[in-house]
Amino acid sequence: MKYILLIFLLLAGILQADNCTAKRFSLNAYQNHGSSLTLMDLLSDVAQTCNISVVFEDSRTRERLAQPLDMVNLNDYSLPELFSFIFDEHNLFYDYNPKTSVLKVSYYNTVNLNVDYINMDELTTQSVKSINVGVSSSVNNSTNSGTTTVGTNSGTNSSGSNNDSTTVTATSSFTFWNQLQEHIQQILKIDEEYSETYNKTLINRDATIVTVSGTKRQITNVEQYLAALKKRMHQQVMIEAHLIELTYNDYSSIGVNWSNFSLALNGSYTNSYNNIGTAHPVYSFGIDFNPTGLIDFLKQYGDVEVLSNPKVLTLSNQPAIINVGKQLSYLYQNGSIIGTTSTPTTVTNTLGSVFVGLTLNIIPEVSEDGYIIMRINPVSSELLSDSELSSSSSQTSQTQTDRVMPPDTRVKQMSSIVKVKDSQKVLIGGLIEKKNYKNQTKVPLLGDIPLFGKLFHNSTDTIRKSELFILITPILVKQDIFPSIDDALVKRTN
Repeated sequence: MKYILLIFLLLAGILQADNCTAKRFSLNAYQNHGSSLTLMDLLSDVAQTCNISVVFEDSRTRERLAQPLDMVNLNDYSLPELFSFIFDEHNLFYDYNPKTSVLKVSYYNTVNLNVDYINMDELTTQSVKSINVGVSSSVNNSTNSGTTTVGTNSGTNSSGSNNDSTTVTATSSFTFWNQLQEHIQQILKIDEEYSETYNKTLINRDATIVTVSGTKRQITNVEQYLAALKKRMHQQVMIEAHLIELTYNDYSSIGVNWSNFSLALNGSYTNSYNNIGTAHPVYSFGIDFNPTGLIDFLKQYGDVEVLSNPKVLTLSNQPAIINVGKQLSYLYQNGSIIGTTSTPTTVTNTLGSVFVGLTLNIIPEVSEDGYIIMRINPVSSELLSDSELSSSSSQTSQTQTDRVMPPDTRVKQMSSIVKVKDSQKVLIGGLIEKKNYKNQTKVPLLGDIPLFGKLFHNSTDTIRKSELFILITPILVKQDIFPSIDDALVKRTN
């Protein structure tokens, strides 16, 4: 026998359907002698009291509403609160229209969720130093490719007829869309009521919309996952870099003595070095100071020049690439047509190119505690000799011959992963370069006398030693306080 105490407290004192939203509901239900109140019983009483028409969207809805309510105590609930208890707490969707007094209830539903991300299959960023014979090459690439990898560094050398190359590559691949559908399906499967028939996921990359079919609890889990995903991925980091070159007064100096650097080291750091083509290891550490103080400190060792001060804004876990240098062109012979007795031999040339300078590849990631983790990969390249391109620097000289090999370069590369606070600086050093210069002087007029002029010439060899420092400052951009350009201009004019 079913004992049910169902009490409706009417604040307005009337039973008209249009005033049902102003009513308050209380319910005490318990199981007695094996019989209990069900969700369907409660919904029927509410529908009858408020003159509501109920529509069941699928067959599973009736099965769900047949669940018993063994221990229920509701006190002074409004109609929306009562609907939330009946449907939200029991994994059901509902849509109530108070104007028509129609209540639609369903167990499965299909929703469209915005992802707000760039439509790209896979983003692969490469920092490449490459010279190829037989192919006109480009050396700094951002390409789309196939597999997901964490940032890797590699150096390869190969040779062959018309296919000689020297390449140092740092690659970082970031996949999103290809894994998103799989991740959502795994979230749907976590629910014990997963169904291969009803639980479906459709992704429209062009519109950046994810369509998901599932139960109330399943879709809520997917919404929470996408919200957490977008919160992390939409965080922005401003990367500011100072490229500082120190030319030592004493070429025999072993480097900067950082024990004399009195500024405090406040950041946690991770050191790593990769020595390619240099006898001096590179290093990095996180510090907190003013760049002017660093420049003043380095001036004790020689001349200091700030080569560049670039700034770039990027999303969390997305690469920021900075190139500072020159794109040098060169000619090489790629074929010839042997002539006959009446026609001369024709040589065909191809224009190649090589990047010489510094490429800085940085991928920041914002942690939950507000720290910024960065993978920093600088690659520095230079010609082994200033005369490397002299054979092809002028096409008008009849005495010069075109190169059959690419120019020789020296490459220095490192990879470091650091964890610093917001606006804390990371200093990278150890990129040391030595060059020999020959300085020639002469006595005016006497040095120009034919034959005897060389007696009035003087030649000296000079060794120039320089070190490149990279000072990186990551700044976490807070969207609520990040001003626009227009706002900044208004403040400046006021």
